[in-house]
Amino acid sequence: MLILYNFVFSNLMSRSLYDQIITLINERQKTKMLEKLCGSAKFEFKRIFDRLEKSHDLTIEQLIGIGTACVVFSYKSEYVIKICAKKIKFFHGRKSKSAEKFKNVIDPLSPYFLPITQLIYDGELFFVYSQEKCQPLSSRSHLDTQNFVDILNIIATMLTNDLLVGQMKPKEMGYWKDHLILFDYHSMYNLYKRIESRPTDWFLPIEESLNIYLGMYGQTITEIPTLISTLKVAKNPREIRTVVQLIIGIISRLTRNQPKEHKLSDNKPKSYIHHFI
Repeated sequence: MLILYNFVFSNLMSRSLYDQIITLINERQKTKMLEKLCGSAKFEFKRIFDRLEKSHDLTIEQLIGIGTACVVFSYKSEYVIKICAKKIKFFHGRKSKSAEKFKNVIDPLSPYFLPITQLIYDGELFFVYSQEKCQPLSSRSHLDTQNFVDILNIIATMLTNDLLVGQMKPKEMGYWKDHLILFDYHSMYNLYKRIESRPTDWFLPIEESLNIYLGMYGQTITEIPTLISTLKVAKNPREIRTVVQLIIGIISRLTRNQPKEHKLSDNKPKSYIHHFI
């Protein structure tokens, strides 16, 4: 039996990284990822893995996880590399499918959104980028006041920049530079397009997230019911600003400091694309 196991393991390890990933996608029944590998997408996906295996020395041992649209590897000691399909919420309805546009939207949202360190590849159906590693948040974690303030800052930053992330569960959050950040934002929409298409329930991701993190915080915040009721009827920029002001007021009370402004950086984005394909 041991000889058979060693033979199978050795055979798996001798295969290309692409072949090993495809095997795992099938074995783990990642149907949504498989749906993104139809037609020409499969060839682009293979080309990416063949190149990454050579240019970045990626191996199957560095695999962190396979999601619905993304494959994540540990890279060196301080980074992760993400191979991501462009069939994600961010690109829906956008004329440009440029990953650099994605990076230019995300990076000014730091320090509450984990920035993209480098765009490694920007293709037709996939893109590849690196991020600094962070410590993932466990759903069993207890949040202190600063952690909950970080959650509120994430929401305020998002709304101020006309964005809405469809999922902000603990598995999308992590600790980076001593505070909580959102590191997985592939489910991000344009806020007002989302309000237009889902006028009666667009706010649910925020409401559900607040309820989750309030439970992890374990304390009552008396202003939250007012915040949620105001959020539910907000439909335009003026009403969204009212929501943001309520959030900033809660932050100010919790920290006993003056509220900070939430705005985009004036720095012009640079090109970080490294072409290896």
